[in-house]
Amino acid sequence: MKSFTFRDMKRRFGEEDDRESIRPLLALLQKNLGLSEDEAYLFHMETWICAHGMATMLATSFVDWDEAFISKVLTDTYEGIRRSYTGGKR
Repeated sequence: MKSFTFRDMKRRFGEEDDRESIRPLLALLQKNLGLSEDEAYLFHMETWICAHGMATMLATSFVDWDEAFISKVLTDTYEGIRRSYTGGKR
């Protein structure tokens, strides 16, 4: 396995707002959760921020969480954000 260092994390200006590259994901969120495109984009960004933060902490050995804990946190994050957008429906 390749060793990871903080230097491997690169600046990626403009990529965080590239809706075209995630259009299929946005369409899926819109269809399955009844969201507008803007809501789907914000939903994606909120879940991505959590997942990216966890991945960064794991990759830099800041934490050493097992797969079950990671899965629970990501599931709880998804479900909480979903409820905030749908009012608990779906």
